Order: sequence, then C-alpha cells, then structure tokens
Amino acid sequence: MRKLLGLCAAFAAFTSVAAAADDDTRTLRLAAELAVEGRHESAAIEYRRLALAARDADSRAAYWWAAGCAYARARQWGTANAMLDRAEQETSAIRIPAVLLRVDAAIGSGDLQQARFYLDGLAGSPLGRFTNDWVCGRAAGIAVREGKLQAAHESLTGMSRSDNRDRALTALTQYERGRNRIPAIGGVLGLVPGLGYAYSGEYANAMRSLLLNSLFMWGMAETSHERHWGAFAVISFFEITWYSGSIYGGIDAAHRFNRRRLDACVNDVDIDPPPEPDWNALPVVSLRFGFR
Repeated sequence: MRKLLGLCAAFAAFTSVAAAADDDTRTLRLAAELAVEGRHESAAIEYRRLALAARDADSRAAYWWAAGCAYARARQWGTANAMLDRAEQETSAIRIPAVLLRVDAAIGSGDLQQARFYLDGLAGSPLGRFTNDWVCGRAAGIAVREGKLQAAHESLTGMSRSDNRDRALTALTQYERGRNRIPAIGGVLGLVPGLGYAYSGEYANAMRSLLLNSLFMWGMAETSHERHWGAFAVISFFEITWYSGSIYGGIDAAHRFNRRRLDACVNDVDIDPPPEPDWNALPVVSLRFGFR
C-alpha cells in the first residue's frame, strides 16, 4: 500500500512539473510573439512572470534582462534599469548584455555622462567583433553630441570593420567641415518676413511667412486708406503676431537646422542599430547585432 501511495505521489509530482513546464513554454511563446509584434509593455509583463516562476538563477536573470529589453523598446528607461538591477542580482554572467542595454537606456533618457560611464566600464571586457564596433560607435556618437570631435575620431579608429570605420569617419569629417546656423542671425534676418527661415533652408516656411505677412500688410494699407479703423486694428493685431513669428521662427529654424545636422552625423557615426534580443532563444541570452 505504501509503495502504491509513493508511486501515486511521484506521478502527481511529475504531472505537476510537466504542467508547469508547459505553462512556462506557452508564456514564453506568448511573450516572444508580443515582442515581435511591438507590444513591448505586454511582453515585459510576461517576462517578469517567467522570472518570478523560474527555479534557477540563470533563467531568472535571463527573463529579468528580457523584461528590461522590452521596457527599453517601450522607452520606459527607468523601469528597464530596474529590471536590469534584478537580473544582475541573480548572476554576474549577465553583466555585458545588461551594460549594453544600460548604455542605450542612458542615451534615450538624455544622460550622456551615465552612458559614457557604462561604456568605460566595458573596457577590457572580452567583446566580439560586432560588439566592439557597436561600443566604438556609441562612444563616438556621445562624443559628437558633447562637441568632443577629436574624442569621436579616436573612438572610431578602434572599429574592427573597415567599411564601418571608413563610412563613420567620412560622416564625421563632413560634419566638421559644415557650419551650424547662428540663431541670433536667424532672428535678425526674420525682420524681413521669411528670410530667417530661408537662412536655415526652410523654404516652404519662408514662402508661407512672406505671403501671410504680405497679405496682412496689404490689408493694413487698404483699411487705413479707407479709414476703416476697426478692421485696421484687427488686422494689425494679427500682423503683429505673424511678424513676431517671423523673427522667433528664424531663431527656431536655426536651432532645428543645427539639431538635424547633429542627428544626421550621430546616425552615420553611431552606425550600427541597437542589438536585437533573440526572443526565441530564451532563457539563453542571445543578442543579434545588425549593421547598415
């Protein structure tokens, strides 16, 4: 009788374990599908559920890391870092994938100093060819945003792939040779409606500003000539708005021009896109590095 009870208990335990494994497999497939579909917050919740249910530290770390990746793609940088904290508490083996993700989280939140700190922490780590180029590109992109162009050059020379290095160095050289627009000059030129926009290459806005200001100025001249002072006052009020908009618009256009030029340079210097997690490989941590 005791043997029979023992066999029944063992069978029940085996059935329970198999059912739990099936549940984990279904949850993992659901999370991967949600991630591929771009529903990153929902995927993150499923990965957190898997992390809480996992029995070994490596699996828990992998699922916390996957949740951090999903939150990062949802641009929830603070929550992504919190998931990475929990992953690194489980095992130190997750360190490099976690730091790579922390770099992008810091850049996404605008904390360039923190991003550089994480990149510096990768110095001396065993990085592969693609990982090394990604790190060099990220470091160069941060240096460009900080205005440290010489440091960007030094970072790019560390790239392993010559095609990436040459393209990035060419983009950086072109950026150095180009010139930013001066916002103050854009504002002064804006005294002539549309000219401030044209200074920064926004010709459609320049034409719009010129036409609208010309129309209102013509209306002011006509109503004053006909002595329709009420209409003159209304039209003058709107013309003051449009005219001041030409001045401030020239300033903003210069800022936009400089930002576009900087972003284009960073995009070409920091040439590799973020590494993509292989969602289907979990609980094994795997990153796929793409290139342009």
